[in-house]
Amino acid sequence: MRASSEWEASLRSGSSVIVVSSAGVIATLLAGLVAQDLAWQRELAVALYNASVSELGFEDGAWRIESLNCVRHLEAGPLRTRA
Repeated sequence: MRASSEWEASLRSGSSVIVVSSAGVIATLLAGLVAQDLAWQRELAVALYNASVSELGFEDGAWRIESLNCVRHLEAGPLRTRA
């Protein structure tokens, strides 16, 4: 994954990286970075909320999920919808 190499370089330099995309792309990317299988990726893709936030960290040469599908920044109620 070329983009993840660029993200890694940015993180190593002390910068933050923000990526905005759709649920399917996010689930596929996360599964690839943290070595999860296709079943995990599919399950995540249908569980993600619109406008949710997931955070990754990179340490000791490996990606890890720090938060997944967070919607704390959104008001509860009918406006929270799944992708």
